[in-house]
Amino acid sequence: MAPSEPAPSAGPTPGEPAPAEPTSEPAGITPPPVDDAELAALPVDLRVASKAALLETHRKDCKAFSRKTPCELVLDLDGDRKQDRAFKIRDRRTRHAGIAIVWADGSVSIIGAGARTRQLSTDVHMEGVDLEWREGTLDFADDGEVDLSWGIAPRSGEGLRKSVLRKAVVHAAPGVTGDGISLDGGDAAEILYWDGARWRWLILGF
Repeated sequence: MAPSEPAPSAGPTPGEPAPAEPTSEPAGITPPPVDDAELAALPVDLRVASKAALLETHRKDCKAFSRKTPCELVLDLDGDRKQDRAFKIRDRRTRHAGIAIVWADGSVSIIGAGARTRQLSTDVHMEGVDLEWREGTLDFADDGEVDLSWGIAPRSGEGLRKSVLRKAVVHAAPGVTGDGISLDGGDAAEILYWDGARWRWLILGF
């Protein structure tokens, strides 16, 4: 999704671990350098220690951005064969909507919901693959007006599987480690996935 208007910077509070930075490049295409200093300074994964820590600043909201789909998804985002959980959240102060990922170890990643992170946009097309860094504030409206469907895009080899017009299609996903989260607005769709070091948006463009 395209970035929304600038949101307040989010960062760990005292006692919480610092956001994870990649220590080495995962398998797949090497990302381009980050030319913008402000963008480069953003974390690639904004993570808090626990669900309890998350709920101090955010609340679960089943109607956030996707009213007719499940509140929670159970999937394996990092390929460790352990269950991770994704659920819809809203920032208590700004009301920005987003996604929380509760990893198998109990830590929680915050995606969107007013949090500023650096994410890698991956556009796969017939001519090749285009990679572009962008600010991951997402374009979820603060009043819940955006209506997207969301679901699981299971990993299939080096790609992610999504149904298109009732037909299963496997989309190449460089560096994919596990399942992805599909977000579909009807005329455009994307898949959010973890490559072992950072979040990527796979642009499907249909």
